[in-house]
Amino acid sequence: MNRLALATVLAAQLALISASPAQQTTSSTDAVISPIKKGQVAPFSGLLFSPRAAASVAVEIESIKEQVKLSAARAREEERAIRGRDVADVVAAAATDRKIAQAQMSEQVRMTAAIDEQLRREQASRSNSTFWYTVTAVAGVVIGVGLTALAAGAR
Repeated sequence: MNRLALATVLAAQLALISASPAQQTTSSTDAVISPIKKGQVAPFSGLLFSPRAAASVAVEIESIKEQVKLSAARAREEERAIRGRDVADVVAAAATDRKIAQAQMSEQVRMTAAIDEQLRREQASRSNSTFWYTVTAVAGVVIGVGLTALAAGAR
């Protein structure tokens, strides 16, 4: 990252190099590119780049745009992944909640069926007791009438 920052600063300085006062053909804001030979005095003050260094800086400046695009795409993908994970968590939680609710409903149905069965048994046993009360009462009446008839016949 420091190399990239240095390249950016160097490129900016290269673009803003001002001409020396001795040159009348350029203003102080013009960028100047002047080929020079080894040992020759530069016609302006500023930074001197070899052709390879200048090409390297230019390539790095051009690659910054692509790096920004790639970083933005990566950030978008990471955000999508986080959102996707959140959605997956919500879906999993909903599925778990649904299974819990189904288990609770199944338990409720089972308990209701057990209570219904118990109620049916109690009603059946009540019917039997009513039947036996009726049988006992009828038997008592028959025995009473029979004893009365016996007593009346014995007299």
